Amino acid sequence: MIKPNTDDVISVCCFKWGDVYSADYVNILYDNVRLHLPYEFEFYCFTDDAHGIDERVHILASSFLDEPPLERYGQAWPKIGIHEKGKLPADRITLFLDLDIVILGSLAPLVDVVKEQGGFHMFRHHLSPIKEALLPLRWRYSRGGNSSVLSFIPREQYHIYEEFKKLIADSDRLNSAGHKWLNDQAFQTLHAANLHYHKEGLIKSFKRDCMQFSFSGKRKRAIKPPADCCVVVFTPGFKLKPHYLVDPDVGAWGSKSRAGFGSVDWIQEHWRRGK
Repeated sequence: MIKPNTDDVISVCCFKWGDVYSADYVNILYDNVRLHLPYEFEFYCFTDDAHGIDERVHILASSFLDEPPLERYGQAWPKIGIHEKGKLPADRITLFLDLDIVILGSLAPLVDVVKEQGGFHMFRHHLSPIKEALLPLRWRYSRGGNSSVLSFIPREQYHIYEEFKKLIADSDRLNSAGHKWLNDQAFQTLHAANLHYHKEGLIKSFKRDCMQFSFSGKRKRAIKPPADCCVVVFTPGFKLKPHYLVDPDVGAWGSKSRAGFGSVDWIQEHWRRGK
């Protein structure tokens, strides 16, 4: 294990490419990290368009923004670029955050776990609610990790980027059935050194944990996560994003089985520019 630097400066990074998210998402994330991270930090954004991003954010480029993985796999793969050597400070504890998250509480536990034990920490993919209810944690099979929230030391994980470069250079391996389903988070789960999952309860999924079942199709208000939750993530493929849910005119949202209506007050409170 590589000992983290001792200056207590934390690197926080995000990835913005294309027109999926506006610069507002970067700026809101920056402001909310400033409110909830009790350590000195530097904030980095990998992007192909820095227009409108707060000047306090350090802009980084990545070759993954215009290489074949973006075309072949959609917009998941470029996040592998955070592991490229020479981009982020090598020995600093680093916190990667997706843009479409809502920060509710202190981010210190996501940093402190790396200070205490090193390693690569992800948000664990959950099983179905029924399986989660019936199976104790030690008996549940692993679905791997979600890359919305990552804690790690860059120098320990450079091999993730190198392994993926090898993969895209090997057309036979790349096109094999075993790799067609992969995305950045599956690849990181497979190749990360000293993999761990963040403590249960710290990170919640909006779709899974905050939307109530509605067998009748009746629309219900979103549930606020418990007090020990510090981050709510919006999982891949989920069409709802924070900016929809803070709009006072949002109206009906969700699906028949998980149906909601109107803006979400606790997201309005936490997903906004700071003062």
